[in-house]
Amino acid sequence: MSSLKRNHTYRNGKRFDTSYAIEGNLPTGKFRITLKGVTDKRISKSYQTKANEIEQRAKLFPNDKDWLKEMYITLGQFHKVSEYNLIVPTIKEGFVQFINERKTYGDVKQQTIDCYLSGRNMLIDVLGNIRINQISAMHKPKLEMHYNRKGWSKNTSNQRTRNINQFLKWCLKNEYIQKLPFELIEMKVQKNKKKWIKPSELEVITSAMDNVYKAYVMVAYHSGLRLRELNTNPNDKVYRGLYHSIERLYHTIEGIKVSVWKVTVVGKMNKEDDIFFTNELKPYYDIMVANRRNPNNVSKAFRNACKLTGLGNHKFHDLRHSFCSNLARTIDNPYVIMKRMRHSSLHTSTIYLQDERLGLEKQLESIDLDQFIA
Repeated sequence: MSSLKRNHTYRNGKRFDTSYAIEGNLPTGKFRITLKGVTDKRISKSYQTKANEIEQRAKLFPNDKDWLKEMYITLGQFHKVSEYNLIVPTIKEGFVQFINERKTYGDVKQQTIDCYLSGRNMLIDVLGNIRINQISAMHKPKLEMHYNRKGWSKNTSNQRTRNINQFLKWCLKNEYIQKLPFELIEMKVQKNKKKWIKPSELEVITSAMDNVYKAYVMVAYHSGLRLRELNTNPNDKVYRGLYHSIERLYHTIEGIKVSVWKVTVVGKMNKEDDIFFTNELKPYYDIMVANRRNPNNVSKAFRNACKLTGLGNHKFHDLRHSFCSNLARTIDNPYVIMKRMRHSSLHTSTIYLQDERLGLEKQLESIDLDQFIA
């Protein structure tokens, strides 16, 4: 229940009581509202009774109204409401400011913005488009129930969690809230071990795919391109149309003239890099470019083919890992691997050279198996 407080001031060292103020708790947190001009305790008590009614209704139906605004109006301080509304935006308005700030001070991909919008939509679905300072600790279990009901993977849930936590911290920094109402906890995810798809296994997997999706898989496996570094719908503004530029280069090695295809790719952080295709890979590349597919559909087709052929629950990104593993079997220089893979750290490339499975493969390949035939 709310409490009645007496405001006071000091003049020439003496304390003088002034108007009354009401303090209480709402789902958005504590409040203190001065009853400007009200010095009579009896009248103040009647306002306190109204404030208690608002508090009770707010606890029962926290998402029905902007209860702080309702409290101002009930206590006759409606003249302060317009100022309060201008200062504190709704969740939807807050995310617009949040995203615009990210765009202003950094190069934000559309994919990242989509993640922020997913977090926004989840907040609005569960809480309604309330004002930011109405978000309270009592909303945390509702959000957690929403996670469970949706049945998202742990990675997807953690992504939403990070976006919402980041937004709430931004709200605190901009003083839309006085303290964090809650912090969602990320789920523990087992570290995903890099899976190596051998060439013989790839042949079996692609036998269960049509020619178009097979082309996407072959290009990824033999070039190390990430899923969203491949091609997509040229009308899709997210990927700015055609994603590659390609040209043929001729080079002489030990007196022999050879040709390769240089492909300029827009990778992570919009960084441009060149990779090289062999002539054998070019037909697959042409099929891929001529038949653009949504990246999600490409990934789904690959996973389905893996399950259909009984070769495990591989993810599309395992094709990139496999490309690097294949390199590590033939190249011992981590710097060359780093350049081919476009890794940002040499340490990442070195990990592949230390893979025990590849070491076993190299040992077996060096053995004359005829000597071991029973």
